[in-house]
Amino acid sequence: MIKNDEHKILQIIKFSPPLVIVFASIIITFLIYVDYKNTLEVEKSQIKSSFINKKKDFIKEHVEIAIRYANKELKNTELKLRSKLSHQLINAKTIINSIYKNNKDTKTKEEITILIKDALRDIRFNKGRGYFFIHEMNGVNVLHPILPSREGTNISKKRDKNGVQRFKVVQDIVKEQTSGYAIFDFFYPLEKEKQKKKLVHVDKFEPYNWMIGTGEYIEDFEKEIQEKVVNHLSSIRISEDKFFIILNKEGTIISHPFKNYNNRNILKDDEFIHFREQFEQVKKLKDGEGAYYLNNHSLKLSTNEKIPKLWFVKPFDKWNWVITTGFYLSEIEPLIKEKEVYLEKKYTDYLNTIIVSSIIVTISLLFISIYIARILEESFLRYKNKLEDEITENIKQKNILEKAHEVAYIGSWELQIDNMQLDLSDQALLIAELSSNYKNSEFKALENMVIKADWQDFYKAVKNTINTGEELKSIYRIVTSSGQIKWIHCRGKLNAEKNSILGVIQDITETKNLEKEKQKQEELLYQQSKMAAMGEMIGNIAHQWRQPLSSISISASGAKFQKEMGILTDEIFYSLMDTINDKTQYLSQTIDDFRNFYKPDKTKNLFTTKSVYEKTIKLVSTQFLSKQIQINDNIEDVEIFSIENELIQVLINILNNARDAFEKTKDIKKFVSINIYTEDKKVYIEILDNAGGVPIHIIDRIFEPYFTTKHQSQGTGIGLYMSEEIIKKHLNGNIYVKNKEFTYEDIQYKGASFTIVLDKFTNSTKES
Repeated sequence: MIKNDEHKILQIIKFSPPLVIVFASIIITFLIYVDYKNTLEVEKSQIKSSFINKKKDFIKEHVEIAIRYANKELKNTELKLRSKLSHQLINAKTIINSIYKNNKDTKTKEEITILIKDALRDIRFNKGRGYFFIHEMNGVNVLHPILPSREGTNISKKRDKNGVQRFKVVQDIVKEQTSGYAIFDFFYPLEKEKQKKKLVHVDKFEPYNWMIGTGEYIEDFEKEIQEKVVNHLSSIRISEDKFFIILNKEGTIISHPFKNYNNRNILKDDEFIHFREQFEQVKKLKDGEGAYYLNNHSLKLSTNEKIPKLWFVKPFDKWNWVITTGFYLSEIEPLIKEKEVYLEKKYTDYLNTIIVSSIIVTISLLFISIYIARILEESFLRYKNKLEDEITENIKQKNILEKAHEVAYIGSWELQIDNMQLDLSDQALLIAELSSNYKNSEFKALENMVIKADWQDFYKAVKNTINTGEELKSIYRIVTSSGQIKWIHCRGKLNAEKNSILGVIQDITETKNLEKEKQKQEELLYQQSKMAAMGEMIGNIAHQWRQPLSSISISASGAKFQKEMGILTDEIFYSLMDTINDKTQYLSQTIDDFRNFYKPDKTKNLFTTKSVYEKTIKLVSTQFLSKQIQINDNIEDVEIFSIENELIQVLINILNNARDAFEKTKDIKKFVSINIYTEDKKVYIEILDNAGGVPIHIIDRIFEPYFTTKHQSQGTGIGLYMSEEIIKKHLNGNIYVKNKEFTYEDIQYKGASFTIVLDKFTNSTKES
């Protein structure tokens, strides 16, 4: 009985732990599996939500950008119109002053007046709407190209529809300010019964006490701005099937990628019947509000099929517009599916790992509980299991290492120093495209594979490792049996105990090819930067040539006219010819200046900071003057041994960025300060503006390629990137940027400070 009880107890002791372990393992595994399924479903749902939200944010952001762009253009309408009228009136005054100066000593006022009227009468601009008029200060009209019947009559009493005496207002402007602007209601030429707002710009011609003016209907100019915005937004393709659509609040399509849709009304045309209900909701949106709408009948450009699409719509009430874009739900389905497959694989692998781990633990515990009574066998089996585990792990690690070598194109080798016999691994043979016959071969056999120009350096590196024990590092090229040239990175260490060198070789051909490709890309960026700079320079040439060409034209016309009238004296003739010759020489010198800048000379030479400054200012000064930007300088004249033209290019890039930054400033005195000084054998070139500085959230990114805060039609984003590349790689210097607050003429300013640091010239500088 006792033996039976003992036997039962022993059986319980022997089998209870395994049963408990198996049962617990099953329960734990089941709970883990249930948790896995729940977690997987939650993550799938979150992924779909995340993808849709990202896409919604994406299309909303682009519509917001389009609205901001339209707002910006609208706000600048009157400012741009003023600038346009001012430019035209300056041209008119230039013509009048030229005629007056050339004839005041030889003709009467009446004769000069006829010449001026004849010169201005047929001039038109703003698509034929713009013209010039002249009044005397007492209200008598001198010139009116559109209504010549008014010439010689007094128009001072005429009023607009609001009772405003137009002439009195502009008369006061000219008397008090000489020049200015006013807005009146004028009869509209195309609808003569209506009066519309017109911006008028007037200026005074002192010699004859005249009022000269021109104007433009604000509504017409605003339509041009709207057309510009429509053309710009319609030219943008966010992606192949993402585009902007613009409608007015009445449902008429203003801009659509399908041109045959333009000017059609979605509320009246049955082809758009599926959009009507949603558009009625859109019409209820207030200015500044936006909304998403899902439409199941949206036409896809690339396939011409109608499928579900999520739209983001936002009104722009100032122009009675609605701007929208969207994305097709079919776009994100493959992405979601791919992510779900990835998650399922990830969780399946995780579950498999848990199951395997659970089985291993269960089996281990079973063995422990079973063998606890067999102490002698337990020691042997433990040792045996440990040994098997180590062998398995070693095999596993070996397989992992071989796989890693295969993936990284790495092969191992060993060189016996005594007989210079080389032992190559299978992966090394594969890299070199050698048969197994070369697995054990003489070291000299490599000479037939290594390119001759690289062999001597490689051989010397091996000998150096043998003689000094230093680590072997060598990069060389080989020609494989297929004729392919491969780049090999070889490393090795001396094993003194075995009297051999153990090492690895790695195929770095792809890396070398990527380096070459990167170099090509950098060269391309440099050319793009040069072309961008060339565009700026062409603009500078145009500015610098405009006045001399005008002088030459006026001198030639004056000489011809006086010759025809028989009043051309030798003194006047030679004076006019001297003027033409002087201006021609100036134009020629301008060409030489720009041609010298674009000479493809990358040779380092000795030059001074003063000469670089003067050449740079000569190339950009005209545009700075035209934009009323003052240039202050404090130049320490020192010698630099470097590439002069590339330094000039960098200075022009930075100055042009400063010039463009002033476009966002208003009502301040604009200036750029250039300070050149030396410190600790270094030359510092600081360019400081007062345009407000660089926004703090982008200041660390402005030297990145293709990064720009300008519109795509105004900038490429490579100017400052190439400037940094030139300074660091070509001129061996550094360039830094920071925002700086400073006081100038007792006024506090803030601006961007660019500092270039170069080596000051010494004899050692030239030798290096």
